[in-house]
Amino acid sequence: MIDFHGIGRSKLVPKYNVAKYMKNGIAYCSFISVASVTNTQITMIPEIVNTEKNFLVVADPTTFHSVPWAGQGKVKIGEVLCNSYWAKDEPALNIDTRAICQKQLSKLDSLGYEFMSTSEMEFQVFKQNGEPVYEGRDYMINVRTTETEDIWLTIDQYMQRMGVPSEYFEVEFGRGQFEYALIPQMGIKAVDNMFLFKNGVKEIMIQKDLIASFMTKPHNVIDMYQHVNGLHMNHSVWTKDGRNALHDSKADDNLSEIAKYWLAGNIKHMAALTALCAPTVNCYRRLHTAGVPNNANWGIENRLTSIRVKNYDEKATYFEHRLPCGSTNPYLAIAGIVAAGIDGIVNNLECPPQLEGDSLPMTLTDAIKALKADKYMVDALGEDFVNWWSQCKEETEINFLPGTRHEDDATYEKERYLYLNLL
Repeated sequence: MIDFHGIGRSKLVPKYNVAKYMKNGIAYCSFISVASVTNTQITMIPEIVNTEKNFLVVADPTTFHSVPWAGQGKVKIGEVLCNSYWAKDEPALNIDTRAICQKQLSKLDSLGYEFMSTSEMEFQVFKQNGEPVYEGRDYMINVRTTETEDIWLTIDQYMQRMGVPSEYFEVEFGRGQFEYALIPQMGIKAVDNMFLFKNGVKEIMIQKDLIASFMTKPHNVIDMYQHVNGLHMNHSVWTKDGRNALHDSKADDNLSEIAKYWLAGNIKHMAALTALCAPTVNCYRRLHTAGVPNNANWGIENRLTSIRVKNYDEKATYFEHRLPCGSTNPYLAIAGIVAAGIDGIVNNLECPPQLEGDSLPMTLTDAIKALKADKYMVDALGEDFVNWWSQCKEETEINFLPGTRHEDDATYEKERYLYLNLL
């Protein structure tokens, strides 16, 4: 199962028990559903804290795949993604992040649309002593690509075998930084691939005695590009008969009414979305800096806006949502983006002009306040989820960390303790 933070939590099942647990599900301690990154438990949920009763984790058989790097070359390992329930015949747990995402995709489907998405996965690779596998500022330089080919070739080969293929990959600006652009997929498959890529890269690098991290800003490096990890989410909306609902060749800007409604919904709810797309204290070292979102706005082929619109033709009209950080839980980010877009479509919201928009929240505290104040988003995601997720963030991250106003090495060390190895 996937927890609040986008971290995979698993049990290992021998081959002879697979059929039983695929049919009946398997019990997990409910503690992990509301635990922090470092497994600190929050205090506000009596049905969990008072009893720590089990919930049931049930496999989605359509997600079964091999884990080609596992098994030490001696045994074959398979993996399946799961949703969680209090009981098998009940709806999915209302704090299950994959189920929350599926719920929004189902709502969009009921309106007659399908969601296609992918992500540009940025991460950094470090040696065990904390040094990067190469020094930064070597964006797309051939010799650096050759130097690191053992890393990116291994990742690509394993991901292809697992069914998570990439469009391309490259060395990036940051220290030891790489970017993989995944091939777009429809519906939950795309979001599953984002999770599987993040989780898989970390496991693959462990086998090379390296640390892969999607933590948004691991080190106190100050320059134009800040050496930060983003998770830009490219997406489009399609009709059931295979037409791109965002494209209108008769419009001056090639954008349909649906496109403008979708943009309007996302701009309207961008402050609340910030909590989901920048979900750690460390994320706010990325926002409000050069080349990343500062305001809730959009622009055609504009990298300085929160939503970069690409409007080439019917096949290549899509939105690049630039707000999500590397440490984003992709299920929550996509759930929020889709929910906001649905509001725009259902209520025919008016799209603001390009570049216009309010400033984004400056801290995780401010973003959580914005999320809680956004009644539509609370209703869409679920009040229990918003309350429990927010409490987890406040108790185990915000109260523990000094905050991004501090740029000293000791503060970064505390942030790395929380985020580097698991996010």
